[in-house]
Amino acid sequence: MQQERGLEKKTTGDVLRMFLWNSGGLGFYLLCKWSLTIIVVRLSTGFDDAGYLALAMSITNLLYCFAIYGVRSYQVSDINNEHTINTYVTSRLITVIAAQLCCILFCIFYYGLDKRSIIVILYMILMSGEALSDVFQGAAQKHWRMDIVGLSFLFRGILLISAFVIFYLISGLTTAVMISSVLTLLVIYFYDIKQVRKIEAFRLEFNRERILNLLKVCFPLMTMALLHISFVSVARIAVENTFGISNMGIFNSATLPAAILYNATLFVFAPFVNILSLSFSQGDIKRFGRQILYVFGIIIALVLIAVLISETMGGFLLSLLFGQEIYNYSYLLTEALIVTGVASLLWFIGIVLTVMRKLTIIMIGFSTGFICSLISMTWVLENYGMSGANYMQFIGFGISLLILLVAYCVYMRNIKKDFNA
Repeated sequence: MQQERGLEKKTTGDVLRMFLWNSGGLGFYLLCKWSLTIIVVRLSTGFDDAGYLALAMSITNLLYCFAIYGVRSYQVSDINNEHTINTYVTSRLITVIAAQLCCILFCIFYYGLDKRSIIVILYMILMSGEALSDVFQGAAQKHWRMDIVGLSFLFRGILLISAFVIFYLISGLTTAVMISSVLTLLVIYFYDIKQVRKIEAFRLEFNRERILNLLKVCFPLMTMALLHISFVSVARIAVENTFGISNMGIFNSATLPAAILYNATLFVFAPFVNILSLSFSQGDIKRFGRQILYVFGIIIALVLIAVLISETMGGFLLSLLFGQEIYNYSYLLTEALIVTGVASLLWFIGIVLTVMRKLTIIMIGFSTGFICSLISMTWVLENYGMSGANYMQFIGFGISLLILLVAYCVYMRNIKKDFNA
């Protein structure tokens, strides 16, 4: 009983500190990262460079999901240490190298060695760095050391924005992306790795059986992460294929605030994995359910506030960021924010089911929604223009969310029955 109280005290007393470190560092990094689009639009003529950057983000986001393999939530909720940190780190290095090679091969065969390919490959180096950092952040989070996570985001954000601006002005987009990517790797080597080693020793351990076992277990989570990003990336790539690179730059710029909110919600609530894992492992189902409702309420409230601001001031704010030309496309932002709300709820319920170790239904739910999104793609783009890209995401996310919510309710009802029995 005393041990349970200690755990409860830790979850309630330290969660605010964890949340502030994580959300503060992550929020700063995301602002720096997504400010690159604003910088490119403001410092260049037209939307071509913004289109190249948006294309690079869309393609590498898909490969990033394979690189991280959906392991973070599983790693943090691995309270019984089913897998060692050596296995987590080694498997991550393997998936990161594989993702980088896939990026190179895709670009060569699909685009050839043109400007698009070079920018995408270089940007993938930055994303590979983020994927490597993620496994060390998972180890730090498991030890309730989100200060390491927050400072890593802070250092990378400062170097990213400063290097990108300087080298974009000096030598253009390609050089700016290359230097920014290299600096990301340096921060991970000189900060992330060294800090995590202070709290938990680790080394590369190429144990084939252990690595394959981890990858097999986390395959549904990789599918969840890949499909979750695919809803967005496929929609943006479809805009580029249907309406051209310049319109993709416009779409990406108009929906940028929603993209920031979307990415933030994927990570800001990461500390809740610790709390949900403890509640569930202790059999405190009532507290487990309350915590889920609490996060759902926060997400819905944030999205409603964002939609209200978009409807009243969206055009004005976008014009301040990107110029008057973007004003007529402000309707895309409101649509994208609504999509963000559904996507964020979907991601969180996926985390909940991960903690409950109900991984198969996650893969089924996301796959069904993604297929429905693809089926609707041609029709919505032809009939609703660039808004169709938001509509196809809403369809896919919405169907997946409905499936996972029903599954969660069924599982919780069964757990309560077993508990009462």
